[in-house]
Amino acid sequence: MEHSTNKSTFTIARVASLILLAVVGITALLGGSALIIDPSGHSMSIKLDGLAGTMFDDYRAPGVILFLAIGGLSSAVELYSSREILKIIQSSFFIRVLF
Repeated sequence: MEHSTNKSTFTIARVASLILLAVVGITALLGGSALIIDPSGHSMSIKLDGLAGTMFDDYRAPGVILFLAIGGLSSAVELYSSREILKIIQSSFFIRVLF
């Protein structure tokens, strides 16, 4: 019985992690695209003073990095992992229906 509880807890933790990863990926895609579209940061109420002392003149390059590195990679990992977790959930559901 304890083994089953640990597996259920692991599955719940994995689903929660995937949901969090999806939220991070979606917000990074949205934020990155907003910075690419408006590199001044005005539409997001961000001042260019925030880039003082960096190699960036505007928010376009940080937006691309945010969009691709954080949003793109997070979304790719989440999509791949969610396929695996769906298989686990479906098999668990069918096992519960049968028993």
